[in-house]
Amino acid sequence: FKDGTAGFIYNGNKLKKASDAEHKEYINSRQDELKEILSKEVFNEVLISYEEKIFELSSEIYNLYDSFKIRDKKFTFSDIAIYTYMAIFNKNNTLRDENGLTDIFFETLDMNIEAIFIDEFQDTSILQWKILYEFTKKAKTVICVGDEKQSIYGWRDGEKRLFENLEAILDAKKDSLDKSYRSDRNIVSYCNQFFKAIEKIEDWKFPISKVNSKKDGYVKAICIKDLQDKIEDEEQKKELNINTVLLQELKKFEPYDNVAIIARTNAELSEIANLLEDEKIPYILNNEKNISEYSGIFECFELLKYLVYENELALFNFISSPLSNFGTDEIEILLKNKKELFSYINFSQDNDFI
Repeated sequence: FKDGTAGFIYNGNKLKKASDAEHKEYINSRQDELKEILSKEVFNEVLISYEEKIFELSSEIYNLYDSFKIRDKKFTFSDIAIYTYMAIFNKNNTLRDENGLTDIFFETLDMNIEAIFIDEFQDTSILQWKILYEFTKKAKTVICVGDEKQSIYGWRDGEKRLFENLEAILDAKKDSLDKSYRSDRNIVSYCNQFFKAIEKIEDWKFPISKVNSKKDGYVKAICIKDLQDKIEDEEQKKELNINTVLLQELKKFEPYDNVAIIARTNAELSEIANLLEDEKIPYILNNEKNISEYSGIFECFELLKYLVYENELALFNFISSPLSNFGTDEIEILLKNKKELFSYINFSQDNDFI
């Protein structure tokens, strides 16, 4: 093929006369027909076999994943939802029919369902609802509570339109709360403005919320990019980031006892915690740590470990911690006189060691 003619078997350069128009049209139509035949041949002979190999490989990977999960008994929330769905909808298990969950299901679990209450429904995913819907068919009462505005966070792959259409799905009565009893006036006003702006962009009718609180409340929205755009100096612009702005705002609320910081991910929270640590700002990081890993708690556990089990290493872990207020010199003296120290602590002899 010449440059600019890729995909063409014949580019028509030899048929430029008006009398060649009919021949040119015929050749072009035959060319299109040939391309279609070739594409089908390539698809059947090459792509289908390649696709089959990909499916075989992916199937092996999923089988390995399932075997490791079952072996190690470590499941994510997504795993639990997927395996539950597979178990219920597997026809061989006879746990479900066209009327919902079968008697075999309830007999297996030795339970029955009278009422179902689902909170934070806006966070319900399509997969979770397919499972829950089978339960609703057998329940006498179903109550779902949620706030579709909170679906913007996307927790657990929540589907906003599922909650919006729930009244029709369940043939249920909708009871809306048009007044906020949780937030103060400025916060509710900000949310009203925010979602009214979304309403203009998305196909989403948003009713204005009234407010019950008499307090003003506090809201301040900061866009880092807007602040950076106002700065001409490039170095100053680089120095202005979310961390510097966070510290500036945070220091206005000292001593921080009524301050909470939320972030999208645990990694972001850990980064903020490191920032607060560097600035000597006290904080408590609420994450997946074991309670014994927190500063202060660990040291108390070490002291208890010594008192109960007489673990000498645990005692020195406590003594060397910030809670004990011992310096390096004092700890060195204690280590050199370890025998006398334990003798004194255990009241095994009278002495003037301490």
